[in-house]
Amino acid sequence: MARLIMWNLMTLDGFVEGPNRDISWHSDVWGEELEQLSIEQLNAAGGLLFGRVTYELMANHWPSATGEVADFMNAAPKHVFSRTLTASGWNNTRLHGDDAPATVARLKRETAKDIFLFGSADLAASLIPHGLIDELDLLHLRGDRHYYETHGPRDHIHVACLRCGKVREFESRLYEQLKEQIARDFNMKVTVSRTEVPSYTSALETLPTKKYKVAYIRETVESDSIQPEIREAIRSKIEKLKADGHVVESIEFPLIEYILPTYYILATAEASSNLSRFDGVRYGYRSKDTQDLDSLYKKTRSEAFGKEVQRRILLGTFVLSAGYFDAYFTQAQKVRKQLFDKTQLIFNDFDIILLPTVPAPAFRVGEKTDDPIAMYLADIYTVYANLTGIPAISIPLFTHSSGMPFGLQAMANQLSELSLLSFAHQLATV
Repeated sequence: MARLIMWNLMTLDGFVEGPNRDISWHSDVWGEELEQLSIEQLNAAGGLLFGRVTYELMANHWPSATGEVADFMNAAPKHVFSRTLTASGWNNTRLHGDDAPATVARLKRETAKDIFLFGSADLAASLIPHGLIDELDLLHLRGDRHYYETHGPRDHIHVACLRCGKVREFESRLYEQLKEQIARDFNMKVTVSRTEVPSYTSALETLPTKKYKVAYIRETVESDSIQPEIREAIRSKIEKLKADGHVVESIEFPLIEYILPTYYILATAEASSNLSRFDGVRYGYRSKDTQDLDSLYKKTRSEAFGKEVQRRILLGTFVLSAGYFDAYFTQAQKVRKQLFDKTQLIFNDFDIILLPTVPAPAFRVGEKTDDPIAMYLADIYTVYANLTGIPAISIPLFTHSSGMPFGLQAMANQLSELSLLSFAHQLATV
């Protein structure tokens, strides 16, 4: 049976097409590297699937194109799913009407080689619920062009195609660029580092195995708030790391109790500020039942924002208000600076900091809705990296007796992602 592979170009900020379904930007990224990958993929293809819109765009381009890719595209069996298309002038095209899932299932049974689905988000959305798409290949190519920034927003982008179970990791530079571009300098961003980013994939393949100096914060592992089963699992993992040759030591961190309140003061203040733009005038939802500007603001924000978002806006507005700004926001920034300084002192002696990911396994959806403090407390260990601006990764190493997974966090110093990824691999295999 053939596999069905969905193959698409995507901008770094998640766009697969522009306004009015424009894909002319594909020509900006087409080059030798993409052409070579396309040839390798197409040589293994037994047929191509299209929705009507994507097919018409392809049919307007490939018949007059030249080259190895064009030769294949023009000769390959093509299946088009459309209720309105009645005729096609492109070679080897077969039109299909209703019941795409049944037809595609039959094609997979009858075809020896892989079948490729190009773009065609509507068609993909109809196939995904039936488990017919086996692999999703998303390619972000060279350059730092953000389609959203250059062409404006589009409010009906299809995202159903992202629900496939497998994302292929390309061995070529295409995959490396997707990861590394996130860390690179974007011309219009003034807050990012200008430090050169290594090729993580290539470096990890050649990086010699290293034994790390690891610190774990005693107050987190020994805390009464952490469930005993989670505590024992972490202790066991620490002993395995020691046996594997890593130096693992416990340290004290007297500021640990200030992490969560500091984070929620700063996070709610940021939410209040950032979400102020969603007032029904320019961005997002707009209430239809309004009489004047004042009611437009109130009804739009009351109807569009959920309870948790409203709670954070109210808290953020409070801590930013004139009478409480210094008492809350200014003090939180001072504590954040102390957290950062203390963390840098730790990294003077250690390569990695270990923390639990959660104090208890995941609770059921809606279980803590009426107790926001309990929900906030679940973040007690994960927000440390956000406050101090360091990279962190959580590895789901364990399974609780309740059946729920839980993890262990590793953190490294700023710009030490390579060491963090290397250690994470060892952590997962030790």
